[in-house]
Amino acid sequence: MGAEDQGVSGLPEPPIPRGFFILSGNETIDIFYRSLTALLPPGGTVLDLACGDGLFLKAALAAGARAAEGVEISQSGVLACVQAGLTVHHGDITEGLTSYTDHSFDCVSLIRSLELFDRPEPVLDEMLRVGRFALVTFNNYGNLRRDLRRWTTGILPGSKPTRLGGPPARITLPHLKLYCGHADIRLEKVVPVPRTTLSTVCSEWFSEEIAAVLSRPLRANPQEPVQLPLTDRTQP
Repeated sequence: MGAEDQGVSGLPEPPIPRGFFILSGNETIDIFYRSLTALLPPGGTVLDLACGDGLFLKAALAAGARAAEGVEISQSGVLACVQAGLTVHHGDITEGLTSYTDHSFDCVSLIRSLELFDRPEPVLDEMLRVGRFALVTFNNYGNLRRDLRRWTTGILPGSKPTRLGGPPARITLPHLKLYCGHADIRLEKVVPVPRTTLSTVCSEWFSEEIAAVLSRPLRANPQEPVQLPLTDRTQP
């Protein structure tokens, strides 16, 4: 792999397939996960949060991860991981990652779940405490097609007919960049999903989904693990 194929901090450019817009079916989802593994530190250790049935864990191990384990709240997901021979812990990540020490993994991943939290910020803080890098993906609410839907229907994309508020958080790439600047988080790499000509030229407007690699130096005073539930609404 040439130098031109390397991302920031030596992270390689992921070979995300071009032109797939609707990710449906196990085969397409598998392609999506395998594409994301190119964003992992080569030969590193991975902790996948909300790992489900372990598809990303399998992809990470197949791509050369030295070790990979997951955290999953559903019994069915835990059972599927165990049956597949994967290392998984049954737990609720909204209660923090208190059992993990600082930078105990090379990468902590959260795939298609960040926007589902009432307060995503403490989730990112914990991921960046436990991992040298954090890999997240989220629906891009800055996508022009979503704006078109809002203009034609008057309803924000992702709004549920049965409720007026709550998740999903409507994250855009410019908002993520702004937040990272304020939170001392380094945005190592941004990859549009799917990777088309338009989304590559302007990810903010044409990406259906965003994959981002983040990092944050450990602070001089060790950060305490989050103890309170991350969805607690009493915090400002």
